[in-house]
Formats: sequence, C-alpha cells, structure tokens
Amino acid sequence: MKKFIVNADAQERFPNVGLKERLTAIKKAGWDGIFVMWDEQNGIGEVAALAREMGLTFHSVHALLDGTPLMWEGTDEQVAPEISRQIRCLEECKKEGIDLV
Repeated sequence: MKKFIVNADAQERFPNVGLKERLTAIKKAGWDGIFVMWDEQNGIGEVAALAREMGLTFHSVHALLDGTPLMWEGTDEQVAPEISRQIRCLEECKKEGIDLV
C-alpha cells in the first residue's frame, strides 16, 4: 500500500502556525506521514512524539547540508565539528526510530 508523505517544515513560510496545528492540518488533508529537516538546536523529539500521537508515519529526516563540503575540503579544525554534527543527527534519528536520513 502506498503512503503519501509531505514535508512538515513550514515554520519559515507560516511562522504563526505551530507544530501541532501544522501536523493536524497535514493529517486532516489526508497525508499518511511526514519528513522534516533536522533541527540542530531543538532536535526532532517533539515532532516525532506528535507524529506518533497523531498516527502519522515519520518517514525521514533530511540532514543539514550547509557544512558537508567541509568534510572534504575543510581544514582539520573544520572537519571534526561537522562530522560530529552529522553523527548527532544520525544518533537522534536512531533514538526516535527514524531509519531514513
């Protein structure tokens, strides 16, 4: 059975619409699940908990890309923090049961 997944990141476009309201609208519109960009500051725990509570599949998390070139082109001082950041994303996804990053 196909599942229809939508990007739940709309905070920048709709700053006055809270997370619960966004997920409620997504569910009401008939979507089966969501994906989001990893939030380095706030994590994804709240999103994961609300998605589970609402019966939405948390399909995947998009890791941050802005620093990934540093892993290949950066100095030693730049490489370690970026690798650490990417590992934190993976660890949080594992903790929340999200298998696709």
